[in-house]
Amino acid sequence: MSEFIVTTRGKTFVRERRQTVEILSPVVLDVKAEPDEPIAQISLRPVAGVIDSASVRPTATLIQDDGESQSVDLQRGEDDTWSAGLDLARLEGELSLTVTLVGLTPDGQEIDLALDPVALQGLAQPLAQNAEPVSEPPPEVQEEVNAEPAAAEVAENDWLFDAILFVTANLLLALFGGAIYWFVRRKDSSMDIRLLEDGEAPV
Repeated sequence: MSEFIVTTRGKTFVRERRQTVEILSPVVLDVKAEPDEPIAQISLRPVAGVIDSASVRPTATLIQDDGESQSVDLQRGEDDTWSAGLDLARLEGELSLTVTLVGLTPDGQEIDLALDPVALQGLAQPLAQNAEPVSEPPPEVQEEVNAEPAAAEVAENDWLFDAILFVTANLLLALFGGAIYWFVRRKDSSMDIRLLEDGEAPV
């Protein structure tokens, strides 16, 4: 309800006239968001006699607290009521629902209206900012790659050991052969001397 006051001033009189005017909204916006219900129900109903319900074209937009916006798909029902369900469980922070519409009055005049925004609260919890990343165990392929150098090192050590063993065996064999040769030569020399001594005749 609004009241208009018209005042007329003359030289000898002052007249005042009051007129009460009821301003009707062409549509009724209803948003139901229960604390234990994640789905907010949105309905937009045209007021008969104020706006032609067949001419109504609404646009709903949801604005998040960080400034990002997304459109809300309003579906028209059989009774010319526009409705939508908004899942607050997937949204976080403070939200603002804005609805604008265009239409025609019963006598054909155009209506371009922006309704008062409706405040909503998202139910999703924000992600932790300082969460430490979960360390993953190294893949099995890495273990196999690391195992190859170890196997190569073992093979190299085995080859070195075999080489040392081969050289040592040859050295011992050479020393043993040299000792036998020296022993045989010494024995032959002793026999020659003995034979020489036995073959000499007395003078």
